[in-house]
Amino acid sequence: MNFTDHGWSIIAQLAGLFVAIRIGLRLRSGRSPMLATIVLGIAVDVIANVVLFRNWFIAIVDLFGLPVIYFLTAWIAYGLHAVLREQRRSKSKEY
Repeated sequence: MNFTDHGWSIIAQLAGLFVAIRIGLRLRSGRSPMLATIVLGIAVDVIANVVLFRNWFIAIVDLFGLPVIYFLTAWIAYGLHAVLREQRRSKSKEY
């Protein structure tokens, strides 16, 4: 594949987004995805913006943005998973 540095940076950030969704889906009840998503956001920021795209300004901005985006994504995935789990439990109790 012949992507530019910016293209590879976007691909790395989208891969991080999918990992954040997976973290949210695998999270146990009563636990927070905060630490895992902060570490994920910082790691993706360094890989995508410093190593691949080589843009320090965007790396500094994304240092604060990516962990928040990944945390919210994981939290939403966790909430949707919890709602679906409760619906399955209520359907199984009806039968």
